[in-house]
Amino acid sequence: MQRLDREARVWHRIKHRNILLFFGQFDIGRSFPVLISPYYKFGHIGEYLRQHPDADKRKLLHDVAVGLAFLHDAGVVHGDLKAENILVDKDGVACIGDFGISRIHGVSGFTTSHRAGTLVYMAWAYVSRHGKDQPPAPRATFESDIWTFGLVAVGIWTGFPLKTAKRVEQQGRTALMGSRADVEDLLRPTRQQYGSDAVSDAMWGELEKCWQSYPDSRPTMPALLVSRLFNETVVDEADEEVVLYPRRSVCPGF
Repeated sequence: MQRLDREARVWHRIKHRNILLFFGQFDIGRSFPVLISPYYKFGHIGEYLRQHPDADKRKLLHDVAVGLAFLHDAGVVHGDLKAENILVDKDGVACIGDFGISRIHGVSGFTTSHRAGTLVYMAWAYVSRHGKDQPPAPRATFESDIWTFGLVAVGIWTGFPLKTAKRVEQQGRTALMGSRADVEDLLRPTRQQYGSDAVSDAMWGELEKCWQSYPDSRPTMPALLVSRLFNETVVDEADEEVVLYPRRSVCPGF
């Protein structure tokens, strides 16, 4: 009940085009009430892209970026961004949902959860090593959301599940007990895994910034929204910059 109340308290305060709409709670006469949102027949973004392989992937990624930027601007750390938590509505708009482990930065009562997110989307520091003599996993942060956004971006462009997920499955959880460098190598996508046909070198360079080892070195969502992920450029023979993908409008404040 505490976790359910936590999710409802975070979710009800968020209203944005790229955030799953929250209608409220309903008591169905069982142990727990249910949280109500619109039904999205296309399912999550991975399913949508399998059904619509020619969909505008850059636009879908932009939807996710704007939604996450809005959350961060509102002081909300999502904590579990992944394909299954991004739905696509009837108009082809991507919306972020599932705030079960989200927290409101700096608000009492939302800073005590140490629940982890989804393993293959985690930065190294958030891979919990459970044991009575070991500290709990760190809380999710804005910076850990940036790491997972980079992985979601790779999935949108190249398909889900992530290739890193296959590596984790093959090597098992014991591989996560290694050194920091070993675990980061396991969880971080590499250029060799993904060809330049799907993700350009310019875009890959921006995504790699999301996977910096030190959280303070990662970009913010406003910085990513004006990066080459959405504003890829080239230089012509006259050394004049040509914008290939014009900068899209973003949510107020960015």
